Parts: sequence; C-alpha cells; structure tokens
Amino acid sequence: MLSVYLGEDNMLAVVCKTQDAANYFEKYDTEGNVDIRFGIHQEAAKLGVPISRRFPIICLDEIRPYNGDVFWNIRQKKLNLPFPHSKTHKGFRGLAVNLINLSAENLEIITSSGHGLRETLFYRLFGELQVYETRNDMRQAMPHLRNGAISLDGGIIKGDGMLLLGYSDPEIIFPVMPDAPDILEDPEDVFTKVKKMNAEKSVLETVENKIRKAEENRQKLVMKRNKKKRKFDEMAEVMSQ
Repeated sequence: MLSVYLGEDNMLAVVCKTQDAANYFEKYDTEGNVDIRFGIHQEAAKLGVPISRRFPIICLDEIRPYNGDVFWNIRQKKLNLPFPHSKTHKGFRGLAVNLINLSAENLEIITSSGHGLRETLFYRLFGELQVYETRNDMRQAMPHLRNGAISLDGGIIKGDGMLLLGYSDPEIIFPVMPDAPDILEDPEDVFTKVKKMNAEKSVLETVENKIRKAEENRQKLVMKRNKKKRKFDEMAEVMSQ
C-alpha cells in the first residue's frame, strides 16, 4: 500500500546525494529545450526508449531533514516522532516512515549534513503518514491525521479532504527485508561474548597444537618403521642369494 500511496512516479524517482549529481542528468540548449544528446536522454535513446515525459529526481542534500530525535540505540535508527493520538486507536500499526526496514547498505548512506535516508528521503515522502489495519479504523482516526493514512485493506487518505479510491496492483513495490533483531546489543554483552570467543579460540588452538604434534610424532614413527623395513628387506634379499 505504501507504493500505491506514493505512486509510480515517486517509486521510480532517481535519488542523488547532491544537486551537482542531479544536474548531470539533463542540460538545455539556448532556448531552454532539453538536450536529448546529453545525460540520461542520450542513454535512453541508445536503448531505443526515448524519454518523452517528466520524471522526478530527489536530491538528498536539498531536503529539509527531520529535526527531531532519532533512536540511535536500535539498528534501524527510527525517528522519535510524537504519538499522533492521546490514546491508541483501534488498528493503528504505526507511522509509515518507521515501518520501512532499510538494508544494512542503505543504513550507511549519510548526507553531507549527517542525516540518514529515514530522516531525509522517507520523511520527505511519507511525513507522518499513519498506517491502520482497516479502512474503518483509518476513518475513525481522521481527526488525528496529519499527512494522511493508509489501511492494509486498501484505504488511502492523501491529506485533508483527499481520498484515493478505486483499486490497483502496483508493479513496483518496496522489497521485503528479512526480519532482524532491531535492538543493538549492550557493549558489555558484546565484550563478554568477544572474551568468551577468544577463550574458546585459545582452547581450540591448544587442541590443534596437540593434534599437530601427535601427527608429527606419528610421521616420525612411520619413517623409522619404513627405514627398518627397508633394512630387513635388504638383509632378507642377501640371505636368499
């Protein structure tokens, strides 16, 4: 439903860190017309799919970021947004901006001002969009909506007085990230685990050394045995002549 709320244009938006990077996609002639021999238009023409419509580009450094607190002690670094209701409404699942799980790679993306994707890109796209179980749950909470709401059964409120009706199956959707523990481990717990691992590693190295020495002794015994066997075979051959 989040992809339906955003629409195909926003789902296919090009995301750049800087305005300079965005400027490289397109330039114009002296009359203000798009130069189709440059940037993304040139590449599209080579592929036989020229671009004949507008498309959005999002510049992370130009977005006014969320300026509140962030839960730095959890892996997903969710935004500490105020609870939208004085009491929990039936079917409320949370705020869309915090329900998206970012991959480890995307969690590392930081703007020049030190903000992550959740504080910039996704807060820009979703704001404080609320998520509910059903349309009825969503409608009951309408007095408390700021940036609209969606319901898991297909309801969409885009903002004050604007509903999105009908139905569709979007071709472009958010990828599903596997669940992972969100709470970061306490440093003391990590230290204890590392200490235990080092102790186990030391025991393993000791065992490996004993095995190696035993193998060396075995090889020496085999060599002695083979040497004695060769001498015995030589003596037996001489005596048989």
